[in-house]
Amino acid sequence: MAFSNSSSSSGFTTGQEASVVIGQNNFTTNVSNNNGSGTSGSISLSTVGDDCSSSVAPKGSPLYSNGKLFIPDTGNCRTLVFNSVPTSNYPAANFVIGQANGTTTSSTASSSVSTGPVDIATDGTKLLISDQTANRVLVYNTFPTASNASANAVIGQSNSTNTNSGANPALANEFRSHKGGLAVTSGGKVLVSDADRCGVLIWNSIPTTNGASANLVLAQTNFTNTGGILGLEGCLTSRDVWTDGTKLLVADSLYHKVFVWNTFPTSLGQAADLVLGSDDLDTYPAISGSGNNLMNGPTYVTSDGTRIFVTDSGNNRVLIWKSWPTASGAAADVVLGQSSFSDTSANTTATGLSNPQGLALINSNQLIVTDTGNNRHLIYNAK
Repeated sequence: MAFSNSSSSSGFTTGQEASVVIGQNNFTTNVSNNNGSGTSGSISLSTVGDDCSSSVAPKGSPLYSNGKLFIPDTGNCRTLVFNSVPTSNYPAANFVIGQANGTTTSSTASSSVSTGPVDIATDGTKLLISDQTANRVLVYNTFPTASNASANAVIGQSNSTNTNSGANPALANEFRSHKGGLAVTSGGKVLVSDADRCGVLIWNSIPTTNGASANLVLAQTNFTNTGGILGLEGCLTSRDVWTDGTKLLVADSLYHKVFVWNTFPTSLGQAADLVLGSDDLDTYPAISGSGNNLMNGPTYVTSDGTRIFVTDSGNNRVLIWKSWPTASGAAADVVLGQSSFSDTSANTTATGLSNPQGLALINSNQLIVTDTGNNRHLIYNAK
């Protein structure tokens, strides 16, 4: 996730309906690629699904920047680009990134083909897309304006066709297993979550050449360690990351927690200030649950520097904290996808979610959620 402007109130209410659905005709269908609706083939610029060689549904965090909305269509090996925020259901994208056009689903990695795009981020000028299946991040020096655009550099691989996972011991210029977490600050720092490394890699500036080495790693004491560490100094699997250049959030789906840094880390293995989820940091297997202060497999996180939004995937919901927490285990204020904090079932409705994995703020008054299990993206308007 990229940085966002600040807002002091939630604007969203527990159990509220989504206003727009992307990838489906309505709020009660959830078939991949909408069963080929609207095209002679299996996909179109309107569909979201899993017809690529990968079997995953769309996941990862969208991006709203420069008036355009970028959303990951992971299973179709592409990023959908809308020239404005959709206001009606089942909108068609204006073009795609990662494919030659709106009906191809090539999964052979290159500078112009993505194999499993997830998170999307920017420093305001360059566009970065995490390509999970290829264990890399694609760097575009300028925002693409049409389909079939080529990336200018890749992070995590030595060239644009390699898709290898990293070695063990791990190295500073590759990912052990990139799950898609990506953030970029306005100053150009790049943060990438590396799940099997159990850490977050940080580059001080956006790389301009392939295979550049990271400058810092969090949740590990050095670049070669890969084991999980309990406590504020470590994590079990770093799934996603958000920062505004000062504050930092890391979602850990196996620890069932979100780690919070109040100031940006500057040293190897620097401990977090607090955690959301259970404040028990020493128990393994880690404590999971529901309610307003526990989570079950949180995957993605975003913020505007005040409010915090988390996809609590195992509970089929999004949790919202209206203000930045000051103590571990702080309770969430709002839940989306469920009518109450005690509900956890998956649903295909305007108020329901199924295994959500990804979210982003659109300005301060809209939230877009990647509803993975329902093969769709939902836009919520603040009340």
